[in-house]
Amino acid sequence: MKTGLEAMLSPRSVAIVGATPEPGKLGHDLSVNLIQGGYPGPVYPINPKHAEVFGRTAYPSLEMIGRPVDLLLSAVGAEATIEVARACGRHGVKPMVAYAASFREAGGDGSRLERELAAIAAEQHLTILGPNTPGLINGHLPLNATFFPFATKPGKMAIATQSGGVGGAIYKKALDEDLSIGYWVGLGN
Repeated sequence: MKTGLEAMLSPRSVAIVGATPEPGKLGHDLSVNLIQGGYPGPVYPINPKHAEVFGRTAYPSLEMIGRPVDLLLSAVGAEATIEVARACGRHGVKPMVAYAASFREAGGDGSRLERELAAIAAEQHLTILGPNTPGLINGHLPLNATFFPFATKPGKMAIATQSGGVGGAIYKKALDEDLSIGYWVGLGN
C-alpha cells in the first residue's frame, strides 16, 4: 500500500466518509467526481445511512471495508473529522483530505480542533490535506477529489493554492483556455 503524499496524489483506492446520493452535500459532489468522473480505482463510499451510493456498496464504517484504502476523503463536519483521523490511524490509512471548515479560521473552539487534528496526524504519521480545503486533482489518473465539477486532463503544470476559490478559478480558466494542469492542490489551513 502506498503512503503519504504519493498515495494522496496517486491513490490506488479511495474511501469517502460521508458519501451520499443526496444532491447539495459535499459527500455527493465528491462521489460524483470520483465514481462518474473516471477515477480508475475502487471507490468505497462510507455512510451508515445508505446501502449504496451511485451503484457502489456503501459501508457503515472504515473498519467494514476489509480492503486496503490508499486515500480517505472526509466529507463530514469538523468534530467528526477528528474521529475520522483517529480511524485512519487505527486502520493504516495514512493520507486524508479534511474538507471541513470551522477549524482555526473560525477561531475559538475551531483552533482547539485544529490543534487536536495536528496532534493526531503527528502521532499516527498521517499526511492530511486541509482542513478547510477544496481538495486536489491529478489529471493523469484521472482523479478529481474536489467538490468542483471539473473535467481533468493530464498536463505538465502543477498548482498549489491556499485559497480554494482562487485555485478553482485558476483551474477553470486554464480549462477554458485549453491549458492542461496535471495537478492542483488546495492547501486550506
